[in-house]
Amino acid sequence: MASSADPWTTEYGEASKLADDITNMIPERSSFGTRPGQQRYFLYKLYVYKSCYFNISIIEQDEGLEKLEEIVISTKHIALAVNEELDLHTRLIDDLDEHVEVTDSRLKRVQKNLAILNKRTKGGCSCLCMLLSVIGIVVLVVALWLIIKYIAYMLVS
Repeated sequence: MASSADPWTTEYGEASKLADDITNMIPERSSFGTRPGQQRYFLYKLYVYKSCYFNISIIEQDEGLEKLEEIVISTKHIALAVNEELDLHTRLIDDLDEHVEVTDSRLKRVQKNLAILNKRTKGGCSCLCMLLSVIGIVVLVVALWLIIKYIAYMLVS
């Protein structure tokens, strides 16, 4: 059950009172248009009631619209922030995608080179041969360095 403080009940009561006042002002419909003073008074009273009722309604609507405007503006700001965040994430994902493509192409190239190297090692040259070759080159470089150092020492003395 609605309380007496309920706005709808209050508005209903005011509307009923307005309807009763209008009904009391027009006792006979045929005499309404015959007396100009009564007609003016009736129109004035109707205007006053209408003005009061609509002003209250408009004020309530304005307050409601102001609250709605605040909510819409807040929602707009949130939507703009989400849009900026999505743009940032889109750019980051695009950059990541580009890096993945580059890395994928490098990986394919290295796999191809490894396949070629694997075919060559099966043809007679083993990993041990390559290791011995590297050790031999290092020994030759060290020997060459020692010879150059010995020659430089002999020239100085």
